[in-house]
Amino acid sequence: MAKLVPKVQVWYNPLTPRKFKRGVKRLGLNQREAAELFGVTPEHMSRWCTGKKPIPKIAQLALAALKQAVIVLEP
Repeated sequence: MAKLVPKVQVWYNPLTPRKFKRGVKRLGLNQREAAELFGVTPEHMSRWCTGKKPIPKIAQLALAALKQAVIVLEP
């Protein structure tokens, strides 16, 4: 028998590198800490923040969830 799963709708507006970087700063994280959080190298994080590499949708959604306190970072 199939399970019914509640449908969750997510609105997605791509972030510019500048807005992504600002969002990270507003969380009180530096680029090195954010890189660790997202599971990438600090160099890769820098490339996202400068626009040299596209920011993955999952990283943008995770940042939005952190900003909305849907996900809480524990020390």
